[in-house]
Amino acid sequence: MKKFRKTFKSLLKRFHFESREKGAAEGYSGLALGLVSGTLIGGIVGVLFAPARGSITRNRSKRKLLRAKNSVEEGFEDAVDNVVENVEQVENNMEQKVGRATRMKNKMKRAGKAAKHELKK
Repeated sequence: MKKFRKTFKSLLKRFHFESREKGAAEGYSGLALGLVSGTLIGGIVGVLFAPARGSITRNRSKRKLLRAKNSVEEGFEDAVDNVVENVEQVENNMEQKVGRATRMKNKMKRAGKAAKHELKK
């Protein structure tokens, strides 16, 4: 227990968790003591109550991460495909509108020439 306290004190000093005022908890702040002890207790409880061996848990985690990665990649590919389709659709619509505008301009040009010709008569 003395070795643990000594190690604990050196860790707190290393990470500057010493209390400025000596007193409660042997001069260390309650927050630092709580953080370090909570981390240690949580780690121990996690190891003791793990549902499976470490290798099995790592394999499960790896599979889940790969599935998540694939899902993100598929979602990204779908989004890119949707953007490409939308750009193509907008491009086609713009070509149609430019074609209509060009035809209308030509009609107006012809009508203007016809009106000019009629006025000259």
